[in-house]
Amino acid sequence: MPQAPAPSRRSARPEATRAYAGRHANRFGADAYRPLGRTGWSASALGFGAYRVDAEHPGQREALALALARGVNLIDTSSNYTDGGSERVIGALLHEAAPAALPVREEVIVVSKVGYVQGQNMQVAKDSLAEGHGFPEMVEYHPSCWHCIHPTFLEDQLERSLQRLRMDALDVYLLHNPEYFFSDWAHRHAQGDLEAARQEFYRRCQLAFQFLEQQVRAGRVAWYGVSSNSFGQPGAQVEFVSLQRLLDAAHAAAAAIHGPGAASHLAVVQCPLNLFEAGPALERNQPDGSTFLELARRAGLGVLINRPLNALGDGQLTRLATFPALRPEWNAELDTALERLARQEQDFAARFRPAIADKLPAGAHALDPFYWSGAFGNLPPALRQQDAWMQVLHGTVYPQIERNAQTVIAGLPEEQQRRDFAAWFRAYAGSVEASAQLLGEGLNRYRMEAARAVQARLAPLLPEALRERPLSQLALLVVLSVPGVTCVLNGIRQVDYVEDSLGALSLPLLPPDQALAVLRRLGEQN
Repeated sequence: MPQAPAPSRRSARPEATRAYAGRHANRFGADAYRPLGRTGWSASALGFGAYRVDAEHPGQREALALALARGVNLIDTSSNYTDGGSERVIGALLHEAAPAALPVREEVIVVSKVGYVQGQNMQVAKDSLAEGHGFPEMVEYHPSCWHCIHPTFLEDQLERSLQRLRMDALDVYLLHNPEYFFSDWAHRHAQGDLEAARQEFYRRCQLAFQFLEQQVRAGRVAWYGVSSNSFGQPGAQVEFVSLQRLLDAAHAAAAAIHGPGAASHLAVVQCPLNLFEAGPALERNQPDGSTFLELARRAGLGVLINRPLNALGDGQLTRLATFPALRPEWNAELDTALERLARQEQDFAARFRPAIADKLPAGAHALDPFYWSGAFGNLPPALRQQDAWMQVLHGTVYPQIERNAQTVIAGLPEEQQRRDFAAWFRAYAGSVEASAQLLGEGLNRYRMEAARAVQARLAPLLPEALRERPLSQLALLVVLSVPGVTCVLNGIRQVDYVEDSLGALSLPLLPPDQALAVLRRLGEQN
């Protein structure tokens, strides 16, 4: 078995993680702490997924602190989560002198990921290009989303992640969705040689693994692996990522760095698994006919599961959780908020639009740059059926409002008008946010209907004593019971989510065959 390097002062230590598990295990059911593959660490079966955690929401830091105090000792983040903000929050919390209730750094396993080129990383990549060199083997998948796993990029990103996390070594470093290579290839070479593309992909992975083996030797990374959304796909799918071929690439990388016969430090893998997406547990897509999870177990890998409660099925995203019923006063509050928004927009039209009408770009709303009272009152059905509201809000609505405000500021000819507009805009932005929050609350009614339908299908497949538990706990329980799963990552960004999620650890696990049968049955029904 390969040995991790001597841990630094601020890294997870096997004996410390086992001590943490010993202090908390009696509060939960059997198997609440599990070996993380061959790393020697003991990991909580529930992990803290830090996908949308940032410093702008203190409650998220509070939720992380509570999770660590109550029994969670694995945190999963990435360089692109909230544009580096997720790593900063985690680093700040773990770096500070912790209260007695929180674990010490050596008891906590920190996982980060690398590969996405977005936000600040996109600017880094473009600056590098402007300087005349750029990062090699960049996958320019989309104007706002590139991807890279070349050692030159990995070296740059590892240093940035360590600085944000305030650490001198990462416990686990994962290549983050490298299958973007295949997505881009399919777009550019629809009729190309897929096997040739796969050979190039695994060559790139081996090169990345060689860099990571060097970082293991240098003491900056303890273990590494891959996080992929494609591990559970049928082998014929273009984006399919073969675990066996990754293991072969890692073996070759270890031999190149440490010498013939050296074992690799690829020890952790990550993928989605939930009630509707069961490919990693059921799809026999490995060369020997194994499933992804079966091969991972034989290879001694720790398996992290993401998206346990966000299930893709029937072309839509279903949140596997119950939602509170609408408050009786919700309709009246929304009407009032939209009416206030409409009055503010009419005020803009009367006071400011005439001065900048000839400076606005052409388009459907060229003369009405602030028109959200009408748009909010007529949301498309897609937002009701899919859990996409926050993405649309932060990815489209807020950025467009900010851009329009800048256009107006630049176009107003007088300083007093600009000051008056700035005051108007502060009030308007507050009204937009209040309306958006109410709309998000209202959309829960559609999500509630979908969740109830799932629970009605799930309940007959479970022991009667469990059927009245919250859907979120039942969905977590099924995944926790699947053989080969080490840790289920949940986005527990609110304090009440922490308590709800930990409730799943207190439930008796389903027999492995029953857990797999539940996944098969729901897959057949979906």
